[in-house]
Amino acid sequence: MDRLSQKFIAPIKRRVLQMVALGRATLFNDRVPVQSVQAVVHHSELVGDMPRVQNYGMTSVPHPGAACVVVAAGGSRTHNLIVAADHPDHRPTGLKDGEVMVYDDQGQCVHLKRGGIEITTSKPITVNASSISMNASEQIIMNAPSIEMKGDVQLGGTGGARVARLGDEVTVTAGSSAGVYKITSAASKVSAS
Repeated sequence: MDRLSQKFIAPIKRRVLQMVALGRATLFNDRVPVQSVQAVVHHSELVGDMPRVQNYGMTSVPHPGAACVVVAAGGSRTHNLIVAADHPDHRPTGLKDGEVMVYDDQGQCVHLKRGGIEITTSKPITVNASSISMNASEQIIMNAPSIEMKGDVQLGGTGGARVARLGDEVTVTAGSSAGVYKITSAASKVSAS
């Protein structure tokens, strides 16, 4: 290739080579509409205020030290943006093909497994909604040392059979047994029918 051709191709080649780089994030700013990142790129160049593009409906703030992919729009290093960030110290491994996991650095995760969905955490889970429906074709199992329900429990749906608990007082209104009595024994199972 002659010198004239090299002279014209060299800037294009330089831009192409600079389009994608690996970096190491040093700071995340999540107080702005589009998260911005400061990272070390090309082993020693500290670049700040790079927007981090995230998927709609998902957001995260990795720890400093996260690996990131930096794309220079149009090959111009003055228009960098982060298209991916990952911290290998916290990423769970061993997922099967097709599985998905949302996770954090505390071991909390929502794992869409091949055999069902598994939520793992050592912290409380709070669900806030105006109404919650749970439907299962086989059964619902709750295992806990204590289960507490506040409010009215209606077995069999709205207007379902009323249930009295051990120790509750019940009123019998007819017959020779009319009166108020305390329940002194109870069944271990409750049925809505």
